[in-house]
Amino acid sequence: KLGNFKLPILRKLILPLLAYREATKGMSRSYSRKGNPWDNACIESWHALLKRECIKLHRIRDYHESKSLIFSYIEGFYNTTRIHSHCGYLSPNQYEENYYSQATCSIIADQEIIKAISYQSTCD
Repeated sequence: KLGNFKLPILRKLILPLLAYREATKGMSRSYSRKGNPWDNACIESWHALLKRECIKLHRIRDYHESKSLIFSYIEGFYNTTRIHSHCGYLSPNQYEENYYSQATCSIIADQEIIKAISYQSTCD
């Protein structure tokens, strides 16, 4: 017994804390002080978006339903259909389509140039 604490309680509370401190020794914290939430603004923005566009529109009954709903939102809408500013305000699918069609046109153009050069060299 140590002070008012019994040994089993100390093991449950103190030992994990000491292990955490040892494991994180030398690391710097990535979160800011209270009132300065700049470090996690990106993830807070994502959570606000998720709540606004998905969670508040449904009545969730349990953990499994929430997991399924959030997965469906991310994979079925956010990563495929929803427009993103970093994609030039296109959906990821549209952006990818444009990218590959431009890459294909570039490859075809390169092949046409190679054909023209090889044809020209055989004529000389």
